[in-house]
Amino acid sequence: MSSTRGLCKCKTLAEIGHKTTSHLWLEKSLGDNMKNRFLKLLIIIFISWVLVGCSNKDKIQNNPSSDQPKKSQTVSVMRTDKNSPEETINDFFFKDIPKKKQYVYEGTIWGEALIAKEQSEEAYSVEEVKIKANLTITDISKLIEGKIYELDFTILGEKVSPAFREQKLFLWVTREEIYELSPTENFNTKDLIIDGRFDDLAYAKILEKTGQLPSDDKNLIRFCYKDMNFKDSENPLLQTEISVKNNICTYNRTHNSGHFEKYVWEIHEGLTYYSLGYGAKKSGMRLMYVK
Repeated sequence: MSSTRGLCKCKTLAEIGHKTTSHLWLEKSLGDNMKNRFLKLLIIIFISWVLVGCSNKDKIQNNPSSDQPKKSQTVSVMRTDKNSPEETINDFFFKDIPKKKQYVYEGTIWGEALIAKEQSEEAYSVEEVKIKANLTITDISKLIEGKIYELDFTILGEKVSPAFREQKLFLWVTREEIYELSPTENFNTKDLIIDGRFDDLAYAKILEKTGQLPSDDKNLIRFCYKDMNFKDSENPLLQTEISVKNNICTYNRTHNSGHFEKYVWEIHEGLTYYSLGYGAKKSGMRLMYVK
């Protein structure tokens, strides 16, 4: 009995030992499986995170509302601003002003533009005398829209009257039009009248400093991109005609008395022809740009 009990006892211990070993093996197997599954889960999460990150990066780069395109849009706005170097100069205005100091013209003058001894006694049959002229262009003022330029013609030749030797034009140049510089109606011009003449240069500097613009009255237009034909609002005897054809804009203003002024603008060339004259051929000049 005792041996039988001992045998049973040993068998029971062996079974317990076997069961314990099986449990340990099972626990180890389960632990390894859990670890493997956990590692696989971490790998899947990492790969998903990488893929999502790349996808978001592509969306940001292609999304017009993202930071990068906003920077590009800002540059675009700056490039189309009216004060930018690319846009402030009209295509029909001179393009190489910073490089070219003078532009050469040839033409004629007559009447009181000549010195006294060269003037004809017959006012209606004044002979035109050939001359040359140099044009100097100065950028004198940058406005909130466009720029103001001084065009200074120096008429060369011994027969030119000293009073006529220098002819100046002050022009307000925008992308769409070119105006003769003139103050607005509400501007007080009293302090800028010097020796009976309006100081255009000082006025241009005031406009730049104060952020104002000069008058854009259509009677002051000397260039535009469309054909126009109209009478002066203050003087109906003054007739203005502007025509644009084949990259050439011609401005022509005439008066019944014989007064006239003419501009011819060519694209990328600037003012290729300029003339003005007073009634009965009292005085005047015609200038053509020598290319």
